[in-house]
Amino acid sequence: MFKTLIMTNLRNFSIFFLFFVCQNLIAQTTMSGDIVNHLGQIIDDMPGDTGDDYAAPTNPQLANWETCLVNLLQKKYAECEVIANQLNYDLIRFTDNGNNQVYYILQSQPLGSNYWGTYVFNPTACQSNLIIQAPHPRNDSNTGDQGIFILKEIGALFFMVAGTHRCNSDIFSACSGTTSTCDNGAEKFRESDMAHTDESIFHKTTAILLDTLIQPFFIQLHGFSKGTDDPSLILSNSTTIAPPIDYLSKLGNALVAIDPTLTFEVAHLNPSIKLKGTTNTQGRLINGSSNACFIASPTNTGRFLHIEQERPKLRADAIGWQKMADALKVTFRNLNLGTNSLILNDYSALDTLSAASVIESGMTSIFKAGKLVQILSGFHSKFGSTFVAKIDGCLPLSPLNRRIPLMVQTRPNVSSLKVAPNPFIRSVIIDLAVGESQSISLKLYSATGMLLNNIVVNKHLDKGNYKYNLVGQDFVETGVYFLEMETSTTTITQKLIRID
Repeated sequence: MFKTLIMTNLRNFSIFFLFFVCQNLIAQTTMSGDIVNHLGQIIDDMPGDTGDDYAAPTNPQLANWETCLVNLLQKKYAECEVIANQLNYDLIRFTDNGNNQVYYILQSQPLGSNYWGTYVFNPTACQSNLIIQAPHPRNDSNTGDQGIFILKEIGALFFMVAGTHRCNSDIFSACSGTTSTCDNGAEKFRESDMAHTDESIFHKTTAILLDTLIQPFFIQLHGFSKGTDDPSLILSNSTTIAPPIDYLSKLGNALVAIDPTLTFEVAHLNPSIKLKGTTNTQGRLINGSSNACFIASPTNTGRFLHIEQERPKLRADAIGWQKMADALKVTFRNLNLGTNSLILNDYSALDTLSAASVIESGMTSIFKAGKLVQILSGFHSKFGSTFVAKIDGCLPLSPLNRRIPLMVQTRPNVSSLKVAPNPFIRSVIIDLAVGESQSISLKLYSATGMLLNNIVVNKHLDKGNYKYNLVGQDFVETGVYFLEMETSTTTITQKLIRID
């Protein structure tokens, strides 16, 4: 009997151990093929404009998705996959047979029922600040296929596509704006319309990428039925406010250079045009709205490109998709990292990458460019960090034939910058801790990079704590601002948000 009891306990322990192993060691799914065809099949199979299949995520699901996505961007694939499985998603390591490129795809499991969309990460992107979005892949026909084609063709960092037709849900979005797209006359947008809700995985992903990446640009692809008097493209930043840099006109001119029969209109140059995307929740978010669901864009960062396209010349097939890909290559060949603390490891641009950035201690930052890696005044690699520059590291058909490894070590950062409260309503207090006697500059910038206030200009401060109070007149309106502290050894940037 004693022997039987031992054997029974051992058997139960073995069953428990196997269960534990299976629950904690999830084998990563690997696939190969043509990634454009793979995504195209997912889009073809997604629910249509009826059926009420779409289910909005809960707040805990949104939080889990954020953790998963941050891990993915940091290339912690195992950690991402564990969380993805809890959300009925798979993380697939997909090798494209055409370019031998590896992509990571977050896609719903076969028995999944949320239809939140499909998300593709390119870990060796040649355009590390470009995100391609397709919120209406079924209604704006072929924009989903076009989007993944562009990601593959130009080496963009990320692609995201909705999981259903925009009219699929029977529930209306709480966000502002109306549409007649769903054939019921003018009505509010549906909850399944990813461009007009702020409670979705699609919108949450946009917010995470905006907060995590350096100088990101979001290319959102749409389509419309071109009338006799309509242009081929209607381009906007989701507002009629002029941007600091007019990438829309650059893109339009690049397309016309490729196909002279194309015509285009730009919203901030012709505010009377239709389809400006002013109720687009991703556009509002990227332009600094304090509530993307209800409040229109207060500024224009120029980082959200809302592209309405005719079908025959641009959306119909790969010939038109190639035009858009080539135009985006011309428009976004270079990457300027500015004065930021670098979070991710890899940064890359087709031609030139310029930086005056701070590489945090313990980080290994790899800069890749086709022609030039340009280090600007203010560049700083903290003690214990590693910096590597690769020339010809971002040309699809060129071998990596020149490598420039650099190790830059300087004394540790001895100053800190804190603000409170943040977000704030009328005023904010800056707490500046100076670790050693040195010269300090403190500046306030708008979300578009405009200098608003030289708070401290190259002032010599002794070791100690200093406080500065910024009041309402320093902030033109609600939205995002940036506070920059520069010393002889480092640059620190702090994001500020003013709310009503």
